[in-house]
Amino acid sequence: MSNIKWEEGAVSYAVGKQWNHVLNNEVILGIDDFQLNEIRIGDELEIRGLDEYAKTIDVLSLFGFEPLRRYGGWDAMNHNPITVTEEGYGHTIHESPRKITYQQLMAIGKLKRAMIEREHLLNYGKHGEEPAPKIAPDLTPDVEFNSDW
Repeated sequence: MSNIKWEEGAVSYAVGKQWNHVLNNEVILGIDDFQLNEIRIGDELEIRGLDEYAKTIDVLSLFGFEPLRRYGGWDAMNHNPITVTEEGYGHTIHESPRKITYQQLMAIGKLKRAMIEREHLLNYGKHGEEPAPKIAPDLTPDVEFNSDW
């Protein structure tokens, strides 16, 4: 968890400042002081419509949040924002000190996915298996090379 006092709308921190949009993923993730504005307990997420709801839930799952047990899912009649609590997420009527816009949440989600993908590639290579050795082993040690062939 970062100790940055995040400005409203901020998505990430790099090169000594906060950013409100996604920069080039490959570049920003490699910067030493990069930090993602992660979703936290108490965050309030404004969503409008079923499509935004589905994408919001997808991003929340990237951070390990699950729905509250009593949460019934999307309800077009419920205009309360989704709030992240210690038990999970759901519609609440409580005011939250930190509001996350839908656009901000999608940018945070895009960077989180890039971070997960980058970590996976660093650990397992491009196809999901252990990276190949730098020098390929000799698979035919018993075969002699004859220059007359």
